[in-house]
Amino acid sequence: MRAKELEDLKLVDLKKVAKSLNVPQIYKMNKLQLFNRLYAILTGIELVAEKRTVKVDTKKRYRENATPGTLVAFRVHGKLMTAKIVNVNERAHNTDLEVHTKNGTKFHVNVLDVLWFKTGMRWPKSIFDELKGIASVKK
Repeated sequence: MRAKELEDLKLVDLKKVAKSLNVPQIYKMNKLQLFNRLYAILTGIELVAEKRTVKVDTKKRYRENATPGTLVAFRVHGKLMTAKIVNVNERAHNTDLEVHTKNGTKFHVNVLDVLWFKTGMRWPKSIFDELKGIASVKK
């Protein structure tokens, strides 16, 4: 069978051809996967499907784009606190955040010490529980 003829075959027919060629695990494959495997066997050329393998570190993205007005949860002397970013001081390899708590206390926090950047309406359950004194977050 020629590789060009594979394109016109249905999934059932592709499975029959694959079974005759002793291709393993044919019942777990969809039509595209099976076609690519058979094409590689018949022509010796492997077709590579494009895959997105880039994984963006979300926390890193928030660290880089920290803006004044964002609420953050951070740890000071072992205690979890929340505050609003007032100023972002960028240095060569370090970024310090000037934050103010609700009662007016000012802190200078390294951006790496921030546990959470609050962008939505709620805190994550683990952060919320520790703020209320219910549980502790893994360090």
